[in-house]
Amino acid sequence: MRVAHYLVCEPSGLFYFRLRVPLDLRQRLGLRLIKRAIGTRCPRTALAVSSAWALAYSQAFANARVAAMPKPPDIDDILHAVRDGRRQDYKLKMPSGYELQVDGADDHALARDMFSHLESIGKFSELTRVPPTEPPVLTGISFADAVEKWKKILPGKNSLIKTQNAKKRAVAVFSAWLQSTPALGGTVALAAITREHLGELYAHCVSAGKVSEFTIENYFTYLIGFFEWAVTAGHYPKGDNPAEGHANVSKKKKRLRALSSGWQSYTPQQITAIFEPSAYAEMKDEAARWIPLLLLYTGARSNEIGRLELADCREEDGIPVFAFSLVGDDKSLKNEHGERLTPVHPDLIALGLWDRVSWLLAKGETKLFPDANFETQNGPAAAAQRAFTRHLERLKISARGKGRMGHHSFRDTVIQQLDDAEVPQPLFDYYTGHGDNSVVRAAYQREKTPGRLAKWCHPHLSFGLDISGLRKLLR
Repeated sequence: MRVAHYLVCEPSGLFYFRLRVPLDLRQRLGLRLIKRAIGTRCPRTALAVSSAWALAYSQAFANARVAAMPKPPDIDDILHAVRDGRRQDYKLKMPSGYELQVDGADDHALARDMFSHLESIGKFSELTRVPPTEPPVLTGISFADAVEKWKKILPGKNSLIKTQNAKKRAVAVFSAWLQSTPALGGTVALAAITREHLGELYAHCVSAGKVSEFTIENYFTYLIGFFEWAVTAGHYPKGDNPAEGHANVSKKKKRLRALSSGWQSYTPQQITAIFEPSAYAEMKDEAARWIPLLLLYTGARSNEIGRLELADCREEDGIPVFAFSLVGDDKSLKNEHGERLTPVHPDLIALGLWDRVSWLLAKGETKLFPDANFETQNGPAAAAQRAFTRHLERLKISARGKGRMGHHSFRDTVIQQLDDAEVPQPLFDYYTGHGDNSVVRAAYQREKTPGRLAKWCHPHLSFGLDISGLRKLLR
C-alpha cells in the first residue's frame, strides 16, 4: 500500500504525521516542522487520519496568507479588462499559495478562456477567510460506565475469583490514573482513550516503581482484554487495540525468574519429615491431611484435587482412577491438557482413600471434600494450602534463595521423579496434566491407558512413607 509523503513509520510500527511549514510562513508561525503521533500501527487508519490533517493544515496555511495579503483583484474587473482588449498586467495569489501572473498576449488569451468558462458557471465572490477545521468531538459511553458493563460479563464462579479480581484491579489502576490526570479528570468518553494514554500509564507505572515489570505486563494483558470486549460490544472503534505493545517482558527474563523465584521440589529427607505421622497430626482438618498425600502421588494441582467429585473417583478396566475433567459442578481446569485419567497409586488405596469414597457416598455427599469453600478467592484448596504452609514453618522447611515451597512443590517433585527415572515425557506429561502434548497425545493414545500409565509411573513414586501410621490419621 502506497504511503503518503507526510506519513512516517517509526521502528516501533507507530505512524507519525510529518509536514514542513511553507517557507513564507515559517517566520510568522515560528515553526519549521509539524510532527504529531497518530497513535496507530494500521497503515490504512494512519493514511485516513493524515489525509484529514493535511487538508486541515493546508486550510490553516491559506488562512494565514489571506489574512496577510491585500484585497485581491475583483474578478469582474479582470474579465472586463480582457474583453475590452486592454492589456493589463496583474498578479493573483490563490489560497493555496500559488501565484497566477498575467503579463503577455498569450497569458491574456488563456486567462480569457478560463474566466469565460468560470463566468458561465457563476461569478466568484471575494476571497474569504476559511475557518479552521475543529477536531471531531468523540461521544458515546463513558469509560466508567463501560467498566461497569464489562464487570458483568466476567466469568462466573467456575473461574478463580483471584483471576477476576486481578482483571478488575488492572482496570482500576488505569481508572485511577485517568482521574489523577488534570486533562482527563472527571467523566472520560471511552472512545476518547488513545494509545498515547496507555503509553503514559505504562510510563507512570514504571516510574512509580511500586510494582514489578511482570505485574505491569499482567495489567496490560487484562487491559487488552478489556478493549477487545469494548470493540466487540460496539463501545470502541475497531482497529488498533490501544493497550497492545506497551508492556512485554522477554521470555529470557521470565525463564530466569522461574529459575530463581519459582517453585522448588522437595528432597527425600523433606518428604520423610513432612509425612512423619506425629508431626503430620498437627494438621487437624481432613482436607489438609488428605490433599498433600494426593498431590504427592499424582503431581496434580491442588485445586484440581480440591474440586474432585466422588463420581470422578472410579474404576476403568478394573483400575482405580481420578477423572480430571470439567464434567460436574464447580469444576475448573488450567488448560485443555488438564483433562485426563490418572491411575490411583496403590499407596493411596492402602491409606484408605477408596474407603473414604464409599463412606461419603453412603452419607449422600457428592464431593471428595464436601466441607471445602468453593467461593474463596484461591479455590477450594485454599484452606488446606494455608494449613500446609504453617506445617512447613513448624518443621522449618523452606525454599532456597528466592524460591517457594508449598502444595505446588509436590507437582515439581513428581515430574522430577518421573523424569529422572527416564519415563517417556509424553507419558508423565499426560499423567500430571502438564505441557503441550496435544500432538503426541494422538500418536501415543494406545500407550496412555490407565494400566499403561500405572506400569510406567507408579514404581517410581514410592517414597517409603509410614502408611500404617498415616492411615490412623485419615478418614
